[in-house]
Amino acid sequence: MTCSLRDFSFVDAPVSGWVENARNETFGTEVRYPQAVQLISLNFGNRTFRLAQPLDLHVEYDRNWVVIESEILSIMAGADNLPDAIRSFAEDFSMLWDTIAEESDEGLSGDARSLKLQLRSIVRDVAQGA
Repeated sequence: MTCSLRDFSFVDAPVSGWVENARNETFGTEVRYPQAVQLISLNFGNRTFRLAQPLDLHVEYDRNWVVIESEILSIMAGADNLPDAIRSFAEDFSMLWDTIAEESDEGLSGDARSLKLQLRSIVRDVAQGA
């Protein structure tokens, strides 16, 4: 499974927080974490999903947890760091593609058919062997 950070653009915003060093001393700091990510393509497994237009993702941080969300696709994925959260999002996206976008309409509920149309409009093409 691969998911490349080069396929994302980041929008930086300062986040204040507390950092604890090796001696358990705590001090305030300001670091820059992306608050939004634009997905332009996605590599997962042996496939590359090339998108028709950038997909805006929201990024939230809660202590040692990073959550990436696509509101329009109802995907929320998290991990303890940004690269792993992106990988988790990629896995969820790929699974959604396989179970919804590739399914016949007869096998889907009304909501799932709407999601299938949304996925199909977002993904320009899928290349194998990426």
